[in-house]
Amino acid sequence: MGTHAAYVDVPLADLSAKARGDVLEGVVRSVLEQRAGEAATDPTTGVTVAGHKRGRTQAPYDFDLSGRRVEVKSAQRRWSPHIRCWQTAWVNVKSDKHDDLYLALYTPSGVYIYLHNGVYGVSTHGKQQAAKGGCVCVCGPRSEPSIARATAVVCDKLAPMLVAHVPREQFVEDEGPRGLTVCN
Repeated sequence: MGTHAAYVDVPLADLSAKARGDVLEGVVRSVLEQRAGEAATDPTTGVTVAGHKRGRTQAPYDFDLSGRRVEVKSAQRRWSPHIRCWQTAWVNVKSDKHDDLYLALYTPSGVYIYLHNGVYGVSTHGKQQAAKGGCVCVCGPRSEPSIARATAVVCDKLAPMLVAHVPREQFVEDEGPRGLTVCN
C-alpha cells in the first residue's frame, strides 16, 4: 500500500501541502485557544533585512498565545519505498524563532497534535540550518504495510507530547474541523 491509497476519501487529502498546512494550522490554533481559554493573536511581522515590511506569511512564527511565540508544523504520514516504512518529517523548523513548536500529524484517522520537546527526532542541515531550519522525523516499524498499525507505534513513541487528537469524522472537506471536540 502506498501513500495515495491510504488517503483515498480522507478529508483534506486532495488539498495541496500548503493549503492542508494552512487548514491544520487553524485546527491547532483552535485547539490551543480552546484549551487556554483565550484568543491567539497574529505575530508582529517586522521587516526583512532589506528593510521591507514582511507579510503575514513571512512572519518568523505563526501566532502568539499566552505570551508565547507559537510555531505550527504539519506533516502527513508517507510510505517510503526506500526504507520500507511509514515516515513523517516536519521540515523547515527554525528553533530560534519560536517558544513552542506544535506538530500536527495528519493521518487517515485524523490529526494528532503534539507539543514538541525540542529533542525527539530532530535533525539539522549543518551550515544551512540558519536559513532553512532543521526537521523532526519519526518512522514506523520497517516492513509494516498497515498505516494504522505504523501510526499506532508512532503515537506510542510521541505519547508524552500529545496535546490532542482531532478525529477524521470532525472534518469537513476543505474547511477543517466542525463542532470541534478535542479528544486526548
